[in-house]
Amino acid sequence: MTKKGNSKIWSGIEKAFNAKGYDELEVYVEEDRTTEIPVSSNNIESVENVESCGFGIRAIVNGRVGFAFTSSIENILETAECAIANAHISELSLKAFPSNKKIPKIESLFDKRLYDMDIETYVELTHQLISHAKSLDKRIKITDGGISSSVFSTYLMNSNGISFFEEGTDISAGLAAIVGKSNGFWACESRMLDFDIAEIANEASEMALLGVRKKKIDGGSY
Repeated sequence: MTKKGNSKIWSGIEKAFNAKGYDELEVYVEEDRTTEIPVSSNNIESVENVESCGFGIRAIVNGRVGFAFTSSIENILETAECAIANAHISELSLKAFPSNKKIPKIESLFDKRLYDMDIETYVELTHQLISHAKSLDKRIKITDGGISSSVFSTYLMNSNGISFFEEGTDISAGLAAIVGKSNGFWACESRMLDFDIAEIANEASEMALLGVRKKKIDGGSY
């Protein structure tokens, strides 16, 4: 059966188990792609797209557990050997890693639309956030906000038969608006692309406009 996920990462994980001298071994991998588009002074401030991958390895030797980490798949065997060496001098005890069992799947953590979305689409959504707020009232100024999104994958394998893969997504959008000395802020965050950009702009803008509409009431007896 073909494993889900990145085949190169799975091959790297399996390579770690070629290390010698462990009683039990566990490899945990987190792969992440993050997109950040902050907004300031009515404009997009920057566009950042960062990809990262980290390999954490734990080894049990004579009831002691050692840990090592690398961000390079090319160094995974050496990292496993380092975890084994660390177990020999570790003061942390651990009898065993979990045995092979069915791991329950949690639904609604992954949205393929976010996985497939390119930078240009994120930029367009951010422009919509700004333009919709400004279209409500020409006095509105955008001071802060933007869109942030993350697509991540988790891999886990150990020498007791556990082999696990899960992928997830996350997106957040927010906007801070001012009208004169009045300000408003609204934000949404979800694992799925299930919120309305226009609604965020509306709520932030309406909060800012509400302060302008307030009338001062003179003190006294009534």
